[in-house]
Amino acid sequence: MRAHSPYYQIHRALLDRFPALRPATVHGLALWVYGTLLAHSACEGAVLAALTHLGTRDTLRQRLRDTLRVGADKRCPTRCDWHLTACFAPLLRWLLAWWQGNDLALALDATSHGDVVVVVAISVLYRGTALPVAWQVLPANRAGAWLPHWLHLLATLAPAVPASMRVVVFTDRGLWSPGCGRRSARRAGIP
Repeated sequence: MRAHSPYYQIHRALLDRFPALRPATVHGLALWVYGTLLAHSACEGAVLAALTHLGTRDTLRQRLRDTLRVGADKRCPTRCDWHLTACFAPLLRWLLAWWQGNDLALALDATSHGDVVVVVAISVLYRGTALPVAWQVLPANRAGAWLPHWLHLLATLAPAVPASMRVVVFTDRGLWSPGCGRRSARRAGIP
């Protein structure tokens, strides 16, 4: 595969920021990011169309899908899996490397996809947008609290936040609970 220089820059940046990832995983993620930037869309079809100069559509589709599959679902099941949660703190650390100021605004949000799944997410609020840095996909319409999931995600992100930084956590009115902010910050180790 002969890609353009932006692909190699993306590949190098991913290797530098996520040293625990295996080379095959970094390659697949770099393809996704490169294709997304070329296509101005993260839709698989648009990414594949943008990457046609790198190979056949079927080969590229298989490579992109294998990056996101687990164990036995991969085309070559002998390849090691990677754990997405291990990427959350390095992702936030990468974002904070460019950060200006001592305040960090995080948004906790739950988004449902019909009656199928709910995505519990933590995003960094920046210039009118939310950049997701940690998430968990849960089955929809099941009894149980989301707070333990958010506490776990906050604890996963805590090592990336400098002690000097003030963290403000936002939720919408439907997610409010007494003491949530104090408990989540204290349990996650965020000052």
